[in-house]
Amino acid sequence: MTADPCGLCTSINAVERAGGDGFVVARTQTGYVSIFYGQYFKGHTVFMARQHVEELHDLDPDIRALHLDEMARVSEAIFKVHQPRKMNYAALGNNASHLHWSLIPRYKDDAQPTKSPWEDEGFWTAVWDPAGRDNHPSRAYVDELVAEIEAAGVVVEQRFPAFDDLAVGR
Repeated sequence: MTADPCGLCTSINAVERAGGDGFVVARTQTGYVSIFYGQYFKGHTVFMARQHVEELHDLDPDIRALHLDEMARVSEAIFKVHQPRKMNYAALGNNASHLHWSLIPRYKDDAQPTKSPWEDEGFWTAVWDPAGRDNHPSRAYVDELVAEIEAAGVVVEQRFPAFDDLAVGR
């Protein structure tokens, strides 16, 4: 019996082979920065570990320290770009066991500003709406976010193009 392949590893490998997918915008020393499709929460970003591990404690202590630092600095960049009232951080892994962080800006005008994103039915509607996958981040947004990530002190090893820079569907 073989284990199911990791969906995030499969996606990351596809991005590396294709040179981008329009959502993954940067590779850092320990992770990948990906704009969450749909943007129900404006600025929602996912920071995925480069190394396939299921738990934070599975990372080597030095890599773990750098990974946590990079994650916090990516969050700082998102905060500077969007100026939310609060950032939410989650590394649940119930659906995708590969270590990844949901970095979710929260705003005063959120539909349910005091509840977890996962308690907001509008979020789930947006997640499962196929049209949300067509809501690609613009080149201007990608450039602004990656510039802020670098300004926050994160080493960006690879910048990936925005969707409008890719020859997808052309």
